[in-house]
Amino acid sequence: MGHRCEVCGYAALKIAPENHSICPCCGTEFWTDDIEKSPEQLRLEWLQKGALWFSRMTAMPAGWNALEQLLKANMIPFSVKASSSANPPQDHTQSSRKYALSA
Repeated sequence: MGHRCEVCGYAALKIAPENHSICPCCGTEFWTDDIEKSPEQLRLEWLQKGALWFSRMTAMPAGWNALEQLLKANMIPFSVKASSSANPPQDHTQSSRKYALSA
């Protein structure tokens, strides 16, 4: 079992979220992005951008779903509505779901 990202809840980080490692899921660079922003702020930004899989080096897990991942990690303090895109993405790193946020 791996380490968990404090931003997106990805639970298969190979190393602890520190020392400028980058989460393959949300793209957070630890000890860089999280210096001036909280995990909650970074999470909100990731969700507002569509909660897409970040890495091109680490394959998105089969059946990966950002909302389910956040729910499992108990990281959704607000209402999130998922809607499937009519045009699935061509790139394997992107999910076909977009997330709308409301407070």
